Amino acid sequence: MENPIHNGAPQPTGADAIIIGAGPAGLTAACRLAAQGRKVVVLEAEAGTPGGKARTQRLDGCRVDPGARPFLSADPEVERFWSTLLLERDFPLTPFSARIYRKGRFYTEPFRPLEALRKLGPGEAALAVLSWLGERNDGAEEDFEARAIHRHGRRLYHHFFSSLVEKTYGVGGDELPANTREVGPSLGQALRTRGPALPEGPRFRYPRLGAGMVWKAAAQAFARLGGTLELEATTTHCVFDAESGCWGVEYRRPNGEKGRAIARWLFSSMPLSGLAELLAPALSEEATHSARMLRHRDRVTVALRVSTGAERPFHDQWLDLADPEVAAARLVQYRAWSPEMTPGPETACYGLEYYGFAGDEITGVEDGALLKRAVRDLETLGIAQPAAVHGGRVFRQPRAFPLDDAEGVRHATRLKHELEDRYPGLHLIGRNGTHQEGGPDHAVATALHAVAAAASQTITV
Repeated sequence: MENPIHNGAPQPTGADAIIIGAGPAGLTAACRLAAQGRKVVVLEAEAGTPGGKARTQRLDGCRVDPGARPFLSADPEVERFWSTLLLERDFPLTPFSARIYRKGRFYTEPFRPLEALRKLGPGEAALAVLSWLGERNDGAEEDFEARAIHRHGRRLYHHFFSSLVEKTYGVGGDELPANTREVGPSLGQALRTRGPALPEGPRFRYPRLGAGMVWKAAAQAFARLGGTLELEATTTHCVFDAESGCWGVEYRRPNGEKGRAIARWLFSSMPLSGLAELLAPALSEEATHSARMLRHRDRVTVALRVSTGAERPFHDQWLDLADPEVAAARLVQYRAWSPEMTPGPETACYGLEYYGFAGDEITGVEDGALLKRAVRDLETLGIAQPAAVHGGRVFRQPRAFPLDDAEGVRHATRLKHELEDRYPGLHLIGRNGTHQEGGPDHAVATALHAVAAAASQTITV
């Protein structure tokens, strides 16, 4: 492999930082660095509007956010960064509402065990309590399944968590970290307090025209600060030159033309497994093996346009589908995120979220079959009959999030240790870049932290 720093033409672009990826993490780092007066080059492999997997899509006048999640963070710095991008009128506060669906019934989310016992009926409720009594002395919460069973018993875990976890992550709850999902107050706590009044749900900000509105504004802010954003620029080599202490990155444009950039820092939001293949000097065999063992889940969102007069409406942002008879893991109602996501009150737009590994029975199916499956699922849920559906579109997001199961955590940790030891100036950001699952705030927080660490010359991996 040639060294992009020393191999001659084409003339490289000099910069303080090169950022791979123009998704939320990449654009956050780009804005923050450019605001500090740094010269920044962002390389994005895809065409069109920046924003990565957070781009807002369209369906017959409806706006669709595949994988929509609240803009809500406990980190005030993250909240401040978001607030700099949009005016308050474009970023209104929205009350959060979500429920769990199982066999024709709706349950509060986060999960409330006493409500579940009441709706399950006296016979099943008694069996669930006995199941919990048999498990409550085992205090170990080393994985998600153990945590949920310890708090609610195996029977409630089977009813409300097992199917949903397997549909979303593709593995059992015993392979996932304990904090993978919110499990709500324990059954014991609920019985002791006799079901206290529920606190008012949180409020979160959501862009009135969809999540992509935030990241379009971020790209515009970056441009005003003098940053360089190259779309359809596929990174092919990332070379660290120990002599100069700089990174040389080579990329390819759609016409086959090569581009090169040199910088002191390299920020990467691309999947760790992909970055590992581009690095020079090459990783050790052990680290290379760990990179190849990292897995991701693909998300397939099937958006359906429905006539409101013929639907069974609900007002939640989403329903988590803890029902094995429905293949989808989540049903999203986009109008509940912002009224402007649909063209008018006569139209509803729903997104059914399916998850799988590359090429499996979900991701390997053609669009037509997925649309038919989604219409059937919507009918099974009692939301709308097939005749009320007047359009649909499939949105595929390969490597939507990293699978940070126990094996994945071990391999990612081993790989990141070597990156820290051997590649100064490398900063990993975002969910795929750090191989850590998280919401929109996670992507922003990792980028803000990495920029601060770079300024202090700390390596962050």
